[in-house]
Parts: sequence; structure tokens; C-alpha cells
Amino acid sequence: MAGSLDFQGIIDLVGNKLREVFGTGNIGNQTGTTKQGNLRRPLYVYEHGVRLALPAMPPSPDGSFLRVLRSRKPLVVNTPAEQLAVGGQTPGTDLSLSAAVVPILAADRALGTISLDNFDARAWLTVPPKCAACRRCFLDGPGRSRTPGCSKRHSGC
Repeated sequence: MAGSLDFQGIIDLVGNKLREVFGTGNIGNQTGTTKQGNLRRPLYVYEHGVRLALPAMPPSPDGSFLRVLRSRKPLVVNTPAEQLAVGGQTPGTDLSLSAAVVPILAADRALGTISLDNFDARAWLTVPPKCAACRRCFLDGPGRSRTPGCSKRHSGC
């Protein structure tokens, strides 16, 4: 199926699958590089379950997009204040209560980011790290009963 799709079609297919896997209506996929003068291109952005069409824009020099591309490590912010401190709000979007941003890597290059935004009171880091692979455990947070079918056997989930 992917062989018959253009680049944006593949981005949409992957984005739709990620929204399904994580059970969220708040996800973004952006491309760009750390080169001077490069634009950050939002290719797939959903907020509150609605698709947004955002224009390409210069990345903030100290923002979360370039921070994640340079470090090649995920960035997690658990409060709106933390998000603003790392320049994490994209113009034209709402400020989320917490967010997780991960780099898209290909060999030795960072190509962009995928972000998951949280608009409710739960913070991302309240979830035990061992549990993050289980979608429901990840979204429901600690203290909930173990998700049926979850193969992880650990406490706090």
C-alpha cells in the first residue's frame, strides 16, 4: 500500500496509525534540520482531534524543535511553564499541559520530530518508564489497573 502513496500520503498513513496506537487526537509530525535559515515544516498536526494546516516557519533558536534535533533525545515537559521555557508552543496551536517530543532519525541525520501533546491534568512523567510501551498504561497513568492483554508485569500500573 505504501508503495502507491506519495510522501504526504505516507506521512498521513503513519500519523493516523500513531493517533490510533496512542489513542490521542493531539499529535504532530514536523520536518526540518538544524541548518541556518531552515524552515520547520508541520506535515501532520492534529489538536483536539482536528487536523490543522500550519505554515512552514523558522524554528525558534532555543525552542524544543531544534533542541530535540540537536540532542537526538526525547524531550518531555510536564507543565505549561516548562513547555514555554523550552519554546515548545507552536504558533497557531493551544498550549498543552504536558508534551513529549521525539526525534525522527535516519542513520546519522535527525530529520524532524513527532510530538504528543496532553491537554488534561496528567503529566507524562507520572507513568512508570517500564510501562510506556503499553498504550493504555501510558495514557491512563499510574495507579490504574493493568491493561488487559498487557504483557508487562510490573507494579504501579
